[in-house]
Amino acid sequence: MRSRQIQRWGRAIVLCGWAWTSAASAATAVAPSTDAREEARGLLSASSIEVLVAASSRPDRFAEAASLAEREVERVGAGPEARALLERALLLRLGLGDADAARRDVDLAWALFGSDEPAWVAGLAWALRELATTEEARLRHAEDYLRHFGDEGGVDRRLVAEVTVADDRWRRSCRRGDTLGLCVAAAASGGERCGPASARPVKRERRLAADALARYERVRRFRWESSPRAEERLLDAIPEPEARRRAELRDALERAELALLDARFEALLAIALPTDLDFYADPEPCERAHVTCRPAQAKPRDPALPEWAQVERRAIDPAACTRERARCRRRWEEAEDSRVRLRRALKEIDAQSVTLYQGYRALIARKASPRGMIQAVLRRGQLLLHVSALLGGAALPRGLRLNPEAREAHCKVMADAGAPYRAAAVEALVECVIRSSVLGCWTDASDGCEDALARLEPSRYPALREFVGAPSPADDEVVAPRAVGVQLATPAATPR
Repeated sequence: MRSRQIQRWGRAIVLCGWAWTSAASAATAVAPSTDAREEARGLLSASSIEVLVAASSRPDRFAEAASLAEREVERVGAGPEARALLERALLLRLGLGDADAARRDVDLAWALFGSDEPAWVAGLAWALRELATTEEARLRHAEDYLRHFGDEGGVDRRLVAEVTVADDRWRRSCRRGDTLGLCVAAAASGGERCGPASARPVKRERRLAADALARYERVRRFRWESSPRAEERLLDAIPEPEARRRAELRDALERAELALLDARFEALLAIALPTDLDFYADPEPCERAHVTCRPAQAKPRDPALPEWAQVERRAIDPAACTRERARCRRRWEEAEDSRVRLRRALKEIDAQSVTLYQGYRALIARKASPRGMIQAVLRRGQLLLHVSALLGGAALPRGLRLNPEAREAHCKVMADAGAPYRAAAVEALVECVIRSSVLGCWTDASDGCEDALARLEPSRYPALREFVGAPSPADDEVVAPRAVGVQLATPAATPR
């Protein structure tokens, strides 16, 4: 029984910057103070005062207190007393988790104060976000808030709502292959390669992706281009006690930056090394040209030479000479073209990789959001792994496919080129796990880092779930290790 309670309470806690439970917050907020008692005496009868104060102090009577406050608001109409009662009623409804009743309180506040105090009503409407526990509910709340209030409740809340809507659009734009926020899938292995091909992006739904990126870009421009120190002034404008509101803003700003970097990451994944390369010019066409175009010498036939290489007393054929020389030149040009195309692709990949790496590193250095930091460290590791896989899994040039020794040498060179990137990726993934543990912020990105380490270096970083098991998601099951037993108490001494 106790383990089930702990499990339920654990799910009510939001880590990574703040922690709260709706009922506990409401219980603290509605505890009656002396000022509240004196304020209530001006508009309620003596019996109503005692009922409201007593009920507000007991969680089992929250519904009674909220109903009483709502009835008094309807009786007295607009005014400062009604504002205080509506705030108290809404807090009680939030503590009870009654979304419909809380929404009715906000509608009543809008009817009474919407034209005169829209900012205050917007604050009440924003409080409904606490009851939005699913992605669909959070999206619906954000869209409703943007449609009715915009900047009325503060620019910071509008930015958080914009990013919430953009997150939904960005997620739904990936029809398949969503891997920790990146829309990618394993590449089809075409042709002979030194290793497995690197992941390839999956095309997103164009309309949803464009809408999401436009919203992210508006948030980014406000942060960096609207005015000097816009973010700092916006944070200073938030009242000091509202630490959670500050954390939400920082987290939303970092999510927008991450999504824009991720879009560029997916564009980088679309750049592949050429697969039809051939660096080795076949000497036969040029030998043909040499024989065809040189003056003939009288020599006996050599049975070891092919027919075209036999030298006989004959006149030079200008057309044949020109044709063979063109074949020779074309073969050498193909080899040089392969070098040029490979060099161009590597240069483009390197330039975009460096820009992305610096973007993720800057986001980590800001330390604005624990979730954003961990996600950025994961992306940095994924970026390094992509470059390593791109080099180690490159397609074999045509001239090497029938030469085992040359093929092995070529693959070793490519693997050695990708090894430093792979080692740096492992370091980034280790940093991801360490940061998650130190910050007390364990996210899907943290699990992704652990899984990647177990796959890359299983001997050094074995999967922890193999040793300690996984917690059960069901309410009615006891949370306990499944893989192996864990000794929770000192065993009793064995009698002799």
